[in-house]
Order: sequence, then structure tokens, then C-alpha cells
Amino acid sequence: SKCSRIRVNATGKIQLCLFSNLTYDLLPLLKRQAPQEEIQEEIKKIVLRKPAAHPWMKGKSLQRPEDMAHIRSIGG
Repeated sequence: SKCSRIRVNATGKIQLCLFSNLTYDLLPLLKRQAPQEEIQEEIKKIVLRKPAAHPWMKGKSLQRPEDMAHIRSIGG
């Protein structure tokens, strides 16, 4: 029911849930070589947006994880 996982992909995007296409882009910070503290703060802000539960667990989605083809493309 609870998930504490996040993914950072090779293009610098953070994905908070494997069952969502929503991503947050860290690449601009990484490209300009932002200080570590700034990157950490941005990651903290992003992680605080993580849903408490998967959408189908809350009844907001009828689609089960096994029906979501984009999950297979992540390789996670």
C-alpha cells in the first residue's frame, strides 16, 4: 500500500511513481552544475509531492498496474 521508491532516469528526470507518466526535470540543475545543496533541496521538494498511495488503491483509477504498458518500458 505504501511505496517509498522513486526513479531518476538517464535523462535526469525524477519519476515518483512507476504507475504515472509524471516526471520532474533535474537536468537543468545538473547541467549548470548547481551546488549539491540546491539539488538536494529540489529533490526534497519533488519527493514531498509523492502520492501516499497508488491511484488504483484510492479508487481514482480503474487501470491495474499490469495493464499499464509504460511500466514495462522503465525497466525498474
